[in-house]
Amino acid sequence: MEDKQLELEEKLEEEREEERTRPENIFYEYVKKLLKEEGRSIKWLANKIGLDYRGFHGKKDRQFSLIQAVKIAVILDIDLNILKKLYKDKL
Repeated sequence: MEDKQLELEEKLEEEREEERTRPENIFYEYVKKLLKEEGRSIKWLANKIGLDYRGFHGKKDRQFSLIQAVKIAVILDIDLNILKKLYKDKL
């Protein structure tokens, strides 16, 4: 029984990792990481770019518009070269 539970937990973690590294989620996950490092919240950023908090969370499975991504990049001072490295092997 414990073996099956362990297998299930490992499978779920693999699925979560796969979800986080899908090309459309890389930017979202990177933004969350930066916010955490800066001690800021998703709600703070959503307000800064004029997006409802729930709308921001809804972006996890979709891409941001170009304008939203640029606003986020400017606010968080994201280096385009870092984004290029993150996406290099994913596209």
